Amino acid sequence: MHADAPPAEPGSPPDADLWRALGWQPQPHQLQQLCRLQQLLRSWNQRLNLTRLVEGDDYWIAQVFDSLWPLLPLLNAHQNSTVASIAASTAAQPDGREATTDAAHLASTGALRASTNEACGAAATAGSGLEVTAASGLQLRAASCLEVTAGSGLEVIDVGTGGGFPGLAVAIALPGARITLVDSVQRKLDAVAAMAAELGLADRVRVRSERVERTGRQATCRGRFQLAMARAVAAAPVVAEYLVPLLAADGQALLYRGQWSAEDQQELERALATLNARIAHCEQRELPGGRGLRTALSVVATAPCPASYPRAIGVPAKLPLGQAGPAGGSAAPRSARPGQTRRSRG
Repeated sequence: MHADAPPAEPGSPPDADLWRALGWQPQPHQLQQLCRLQQLLRSWNQRLNLTRLVEGDDYWIAQVFDSLWPLLPLLNAHQNSTVASIAASTAAQPDGREATTDAAHLASTGALRASTNEACGAAATAGSGLEVTAASGLQLRAASCLEVTAGSGLEVIDVGTGGGFPGLAVAIALPGARITLVDSVQRKLDAVAAMAAELGLADRVRVRSERVERTGRQATCRGRFQLAMARAVAAAPVVAEYLVPLLAADGQALLYRGQWSAEDQQELERALATLNARIAHCEQRELPGGRGLRTALSVVATAPCPASYPRAIGVPAKLPLGQAGPAGGSAAPRSARPGQTRRSRG
């Protein structure tokens, strides 16, 4: 199918300040993949409305940076492992010139990692009743972090992937991870699968064309993933009902949000209590270029998710968990505040 896509125009790499702000620097081949992904998005957008966030900062900040900043510890853990592997390879080869070059590039990211706290220091002030920290990224439980560091295959699922974010960006940034992308729109998934193949990711990226309520009940998906994430999908209690059933015992759910209030947190906590889960971290940061405040919530299970969740297709969105109504029942979803529940992909 991807053979029918229009020719792609060259992508333009971002200024080095972007990676300095993020606190992680891609290897040369990863940067090439990210530029190629930009080309492919342009190409597919000529025939299918995947996203409007394709050019300049729209792509590099609102798509790539926003997809990766909550995963900073995982990104750097993987690079540290790669540095050690290359160093060992260099020591074993008398000329070792190619390995030395790669090691030098990776070692240069140390300065970026050392300045991460400074770069991320522009986090928002926590609101009343919130425990929010400056952005330091997702802290996966020890077993999961060791797996990605060792390259043995972190299992990740991106729910409502749309045009492929954050899933494709994560697949590029974490070469040891296996990514499952879920969306109910077959045409979008066909394009995303074609882009993954063009990027050389077909062996690690799988797609599922279905409603996520169905995904959470499939034996091949339920309780399987160490990282389940959703960006710009629905209100947080709805997203929690989508993600928590997918988590392995050592897994974490990552909810990408915009503005975040004490009321939002209380609603999510009530929903998570029903799902046998809790908030492990809530972190915020301002995106570069005045692109706005972002919030990343990490959720972990406290016990197996009840078998009754997720509920039938459409029910989580119509009757979100955690929204108190008369006599303790569920109220109709309240109106979203700007940047709160559905942050546009494009």
